[in-house]
Amino acid sequence: MRRIRTILMAAVVALVAAAAVATPVFAQWPTTCVDLNDIVENHLGRDNNVGIYQRVFGDQAEAACQGDHREDVRGVFAWAFDLAPPAPPPAVAGSSLPLANDALYSAVWRGQTERVRTLVAGGLNANTRTSDNDPLIYSAIWRNYVEIVRILADAGANVNARDSDGEPVLRSAIWRNHTDVVQVLVDAGANVDARDSDGDPLLREAIWRDHANVARILVDAGADVNAKDSDGDPLLFEAVWRGHTEIVRILVDAGVDVNARDSDGDTALGEAQFRGHTEIIRILLAAPAAPTAAADLGWPTTCVDLNDIVERHLGNNQNVGIYQQVFGDQAEAGCRGDHREDVRGVFAWAFN
Repeated sequence: MRRIRTILMAAVVALVAAAAVATPVFAQWPTTCVDLNDIVENHLGRDNNVGIYQRVFGDQAEAACQGDHREDVRGVFAWAFDLAPPAPPPAVAGSSLPLANDALYSAVWRGQTERVRTLVAGGLNANTRTSDNDPLIYSAIWRNYVEIVRILADAGANVNARDSDGEPVLRSAIWRNHTDVVQVLVDAGANVDARDSDGDPLLREAIWRDHANVARILVDAGADVNAKDSDGDPLLFEAVWRGHTEIVRILVDAGVDVNARDSDGDTALGEAQFRGHTEIIRILLAAPAAPTAAADLGWPTTCVDLNDIVERHLGNNQNVGIYQQVFGDQAEAGCRGDHREDVRGVFAWAFN
């Protein structure tokens, strides 16, 4: 009897595992590196893929795991479940929201964190507006009430709402350099590529004000570093023109096109030379000479092609055999089989 029970149990486990792999195991994006590893292990096998996130991201993995970097997980492992990234929630005008409950508004305005938590838990609507037609969450953002922003966002406040001036609420946090609030909003799904009422990308606000930590959060969350402002100029030029060295470094590290030209036909390097920004000149000269070359080649289909692209993008000396470094014992079979999807997904980070 015990043997029969064991066999039946094994059959049930096998059926469940088969159903999980065959159907919606990948129905939702993972939000932590733990979820990510579970998905990869289900897809490729537990023995060889424990810690694959760490193997790809190296020294940055621990910080990414601690921060639950949804965009890192999404971009690098999209291959595993072949889903298009979900669109951010639609932006709404504050005036279209219902009026906030007086007690909840007062608690938010006064920074009474536990009272806000209690009122929201009791069923009061967090996705509301003030009498000034600003979203309720805007009041907490403006005052840098980090935990209250998190409570309201978790309770359904639209983090893509716009204030009474038509500005995304995220812009207020960026403008005031409220770094922790920016992170909370981004983690809650705020659209990092939204534009302000003048048509400028929100990343430009951080660049213009030299808020490097905020810029890094936006870039890490997937903000388009090659976006252009309302005048048609690449965002890199704003940082170069103002001499914001650290932000230039952030943009270059994120793969910004250093050869792009502004609306006058000038290059970022020419701008830096004209203004005598020596360190920025050094950063730009150290960037890949042809940052779009890898993308122009299309996705590689063999590990040889892959190495050629990665070597061109990151440097020959450090990247020979990078496919082998990630896949270890599976690399040889992967090369022989021309595993296009393996190559595509794992190295999406290298050439965006």
